[in-house]
This record gives sequence, structure tokens and C-alpha cells, in this order.
Amino acid sequence: MLVKDKCAIVSGGAGGIGSKVVELLLQNNAIVAAVDCDQKGLNSLKTHYSQFKDKLICYCGDVGDVKFVQEVADDFFYNYGEINILVNNASILLDAPLVSLWKGKLKKHSVKDWDKTLASNLSSVFYFSREVAEKMILKRTKGVIINVSSISATGNLGQTAYAASKAGVNALTV
Repeated sequence: MLVKDKCAIVSGGAGGIGSKVVELLLQNNAIVAAVDCDQKGLNSLKTHYSQFKDKLICYCGDVGDVKFVQEVADDFFYNYGEINILVNNASILLDAPLVSLWKGKLKKHSVKDWDKTLASNLSSVFYFSREVAEKMILKRTKGVIINVSSISATGNLGQTAYAASKAGVNALTV
């Protein structure tokens, strides 16, 4: 797909993989919305890619919050008229086994960490895909939705929530 003048949303756009995706899209003249909860990282993106100031839009917030995702998708669509590319890349890794035994004490995986991981890594993929696919259909836009997963999707020792969330991304993508 040629990306010149195409409109793209990249969740997790201030992170390692996300910032490289943003860079590649900008270098190929796409209009890019970088979405992340890291305001410092988004500010760094703006500074580093200041030559693309008219083509880089940053949204700071929680991608696990459906209202935030709806607002981002609606705002970007309203301002640019279409969305051609979605890269669902946002992810967190809060390592923990389901239950562990350390120095004679049992420790259960935190429900708070479970919920936060699934919201960021899986629910955000559903939320963004739902919003962007709707807009693509309304405008009859040819586009692409890319979901970033992990080799850990098949299970990885000590990564209960992360592995489950990435397996969910794979299942949602099929």
C-alpha cells in the first residue's frame, strides 16, 4: 500500500516499535496520529519530527478507555476526512505468574495488573478496530488494520496476563 497522503493511527506511537512505525509513515508522507499514554514520549516525537509538524498529531490518553479511543478516532476522522491505516501496537508487560511461591509465601497475580494489561493489549485492539472499521466502511475507504502481537501469545512462563492478551489479539485478528 502506498502511504503518501494516507491517514494513519498508531497506538503505542511513542514507544519503541510504535515510534519507528510513526517515523516510517511520516517519511513516506502519511498523516499520522500517534496515540500513547506517555506525554513525555509524545513530546519527544513532536520535537524529533518537527519537520513533519503538519503531518504528526499526538493524542495522550489511555487506549484501554473506550471513550478516549472513540474521541481519538472521531477527532482524527473529522479533521482529515478518512482513516486508511490503523496500527494497533499499544502494549504493556506486567510480568507475573498466576501464583508464585517465594520464601514460603504464596503470591497471586494482581487482578489490577491483569485488568490493566488486558485493557491496554487486547481491549484497545477491539476498540480501535471497531471505530476505524466503521469509518472505513462509511467512506468506502480501502485501508488496512495491523494488529501487533507477540511470540508470547502461545504462552510464556511468568507472563500470565501478557501472554493471554496477545493470544486474544491473535484470535481477534483471524
